[in-house]
Amino acid sequence: MKLSEKIRGTFGWKGLKSLEFRLTRLFLRALLMIGFLVYMGTNAAGAWTWLQVKWVQSQNLSQLERVAQRGIDEDDTEWAEKWISFRPLSESADVMRRAEPFSGHFSPFLFFNFARRAAALGDDEQKRFWIMYARYRLRYDVVRCGARDDIDSVTLLLEIAQDLDQKFFADPPRDEAIRLARRVLDFDARNPAVNDPQKLCRLLKRMSNDQLTYVPIPKEKWPQARFDLRFGTDLSLKRAEEDENRKKISTPPAQSTAPTKAR
Repeated sequence: MKLSEKIRGTFGWKGLKSLEFRLTRLFLRALLMIGFLVYMGTNAAGAWTWLQVKWVQSQNLSQLERVAQRGIDEDDTEWAEKWISFRPLSESADVMRRAEPFSGHFSPFLFFNFARRAAALGDDEQKRFWIMYARYRLRYDVVRCGARDDIDSVTLLLEIAQDLDQKFFADPPRDEAIRLARRVLDFDARNPAVNDPQKLCRLLKRMSNDQLTYVPIPKEKWPQARFDLRFGTDLSLKRAEEDENRKKISTPPAQSTAPTKAR
């Protein structure tokens, strides 16, 4: 008699398809399912985000334009912004190139993600550009939320909310900051912001524990608000550029300290 037959005869084991084995397997599956459901229940938000990230990353990057356009058509780009943010850092160059033409429709928060991507690519100047552009767009949204007199403090709060190291937001040298600000205005001229700031307005109210009341300006006044912001920014830049030019003129050229050769 074969050994396997002796074992079956001794223990009454009928093989892998026996009733005992199937019941054991079902029991283990049930335990795993219960554990998974408990995890989902205790960390539902994190689990849902993880599932979204995995699903987005399983999609082809060529879908980005379609997803963005659908959000624009539906007047809600929240999912498109998540879709872009969830793409892996290894795709950063292509992600930003494909998403840039839709910039005017996205919220300012997405451009902090662009700054992270630029930093991952080792492009510090582009990182600083996206940070400055995100700040500029935040200022425009805050103005449209009716918080014109509280722009600086609100912008600071929103930057802190991004949970980034303060070194990430370190200001560039003055001359570079002026040049980057010019780039921001040029980029804004090509990609005028048309996003709806209502979600940001509600966030501002929550951040102030409902102590501040922001009255968003009517949509028909957005163009004037944009013009005022661009005009004020351009005026400040011209003054800064004039100051820099005066410094260069008033600063004498450095004298050479190299010894002269004897004739």
